Amino acid sequence: GELLRDGMATRHLDEQLDQLVAGSNGAILFVRADRIVAAETLADFNTALEHAGQPAEGATAPERPEDWELALAPTQVRLADAVQELLRRRGSAPLRLALVLSAWDTQSETGLVPLQWAQRRLALLTQLLDGQESLEWSVFGVSAQGGDFSDAEQRDRLEKIDVSVRATVAHADGSEGGVGAPVRWALGLTP
Repeated sequence: GELLRDGMATRHLDEQLDQLVAGSNGAILFVRADRIVAAETLADFNTALEHAGQPAEGATAPERPEDWELALAPTQVRLADAVQELLRRRGSAPLRLALVLSAWDTQSETGLVPLQWAQRRLALLTQLLDGQESLEWSVFGVSAQGGDFSDAEQRDRLEKIDVSVRATVAHADGSEGGVGAPVRWALGLTP
């Protein structure tokens, strides 16, 4: 993760990572589903200005706020940038990309399957992925723990369940799969 983050900041990819990217047929992109930095809309910005007592009319936003840094960029913007650079580096070479939504158990209340969730919460990224001719992609929801160990009640429940059973994978359509499903898919071992 650090190599990718630093590469985005410096616009330079580590040589070893660059060689791996060039020679790979598959990739896995991990995203923590419970730690998405969402983009603010212009309407949100204008509402914030109104609450601060500053009218939005006639105000011009600076090109780059003084306190801005890459870590503040919305998650899907950072991911879309990384994928664009990956695809640019590869040219027209085909690639299978598994988008893995980790901490999937934290999203169970949404009632969405992984593909629906990604299309709503990471719309920019999914549209970019859909528009690439040389790219085949799928999304998986992965829960390695099955719950939140920082919550005492959940921790007590989870400690009684064997770790091999707690780990779950949901395919794009919500159907269950084995923990190796994203890797097998990215390697082209499953359709």
